[in-house]
Amino acid sequence: MNYITIEARTYEEAVKKAHQQYGDRLRIHSRRDKQARGFLGLGVSRSCEIICFLADDGTEPEKPAKESRETEEKKELLRFEQEAKTPDPRKPSPAEREIPTVSIEPLAEHAVRILENNDFSQQYIQWMKADVVKQLEKALPAVPDQKDVETTLADRIIGSVDIDYADQTNLPHMFVMLGSENSGKTTTMAKIAALFADKNISLISVSNNPATADQLAKLGNALNRPYKVCADAQEYADAINEFSSSDVIMVDTAAPDDVMSEVFKSVNTSDYAFILTVPATMKYSDIMMLINRYKAYHIKALAVTMLDQTGTIGNIISASRDKFIPLLFFTDGRRIPRDLKRASASVIAENLKGFSIDLSVLLQQ
Repeated sequence: MNYITIEARTYEEAVKKAHQQYGDRLRIHSRRDKQARGFLGLGVSRSCEIICFLADDGTEPEKPAKESRETEEKKELLRFEQEAKTPDPRKPSPAEREIPTVSIEPLAEHAVRILENNDFSQQYIQWMKADVVKQLEKALPAVPDQKDVETTLADRIIGSVDIDYADQTNLPHMFVMLGSENSGKTTTMAKIAALFADKNISLISVSNNPATADQLAKLGNALNRPYKVCADAQEYADAINEFSSSDVIMVDTAAPDDVMSEVFKSVNTSDYAFILTVPATMKYSDIMMLINRYKAYHIKALAVTMLDQTGTIGNIISASRDKFIPLLFFTDGRRIPRDLKRASASVIAENLKGFSIDLSVLLQQ
C-alpha cells in the first residue's frame, strides 16, 4: 500500500488539503505534530503532518444525494480523527527514535577555562558558568558549539560591567581621588584635568609629604591649572574657598592618615564624588581589601590604572561587580592625557583574552 504525506500549519488545514488533492477515497492513517526551534529558542515554527492512503474502489457505500456537503465533511473529519489514533507504520522503534543526549558540560568547562585565564574570581566564575549554562539550555534541542558558547560568554561578561557614563562626560564639582601610594592617583588626576581642557579646574593635594607637593606643583604648572597643597583642615578649607568659582575642584589624597581623616571630617562631603584608584596589576583579594579600607568614603566609581602592565582584567570586573561599584576610567601609560580611556564595552573586549572569535564584531551587532 502506498502512503501519502501531507503537511500543513494545522491538522484541519492538512485534512482539507488532502481532501482537495485526492478526493473521497483518501483515508488518514496517522498524524504527527511537529515543532522546530532555532538557537536560543528563536524562530519557533509548528506544523501538522498526516499519513494517508487511498482506499480501493467500492470500499465505501455511495453517499445519499440529499446529504449536504457540510454534513459529509464533518463526518469525514470525525472518521479521520479516529483513524489518526492508529499507529504510524513508518514510526521508528523506541531504539530508533531515541535522541542522543546533548551534554553542555564540556562547553561550560570551556567557558570556565576562559574565565580562569582572565583572572576572574571564583565567585564570579561560578555565577557566570551557571548563567551561560542557562542560556545554552534555552537552545536545546539545537546543539550549541564553541562559537556559540564564546559569543554568549563575551556578551554576558560585557553586560555584567557597570560603567559610570554620567561622570565621564560631566565631572562632579568635587572630584576626590583615593588610593594607595604609587597607585597612579596624581598622574590619573592630571590626565583627567587635561582631558577636560575646556573646564575651569583647580587642583588640591591633601598631604604633608613634600614629594607629593612637588609632584602636584609640576603637574599644575604643566597644565596651567591653579593648585594648592594642604597639610591640615584649615588650609584645605581656605583652598576650597579660594577655588569656589571653579567648575571642578580635583583633590588628590595620600593613603588614609590622620591628616586626611581630619580634613574630610571637617567638611560636608555629601556632594563629593570619591573615586578609588585601583592598579590593574592587583590581585582580586587585594582589590577587595583596598575597597574595604576606603568604605567609609562611599566610593562612587573606580579609576583603573596600569592596564598596560597586565594581560588580564577579570580581577577588576569581579571586584566591581561584587562591590557594586561602576568603572569610570582606565589608564594604560604615563602620557597625559593620551593614555587615559573612558571605561567602555570596547575597552573591556580589548582586554579579554582566550577567545577564538573576534569580539570587535560582537560589539558591532
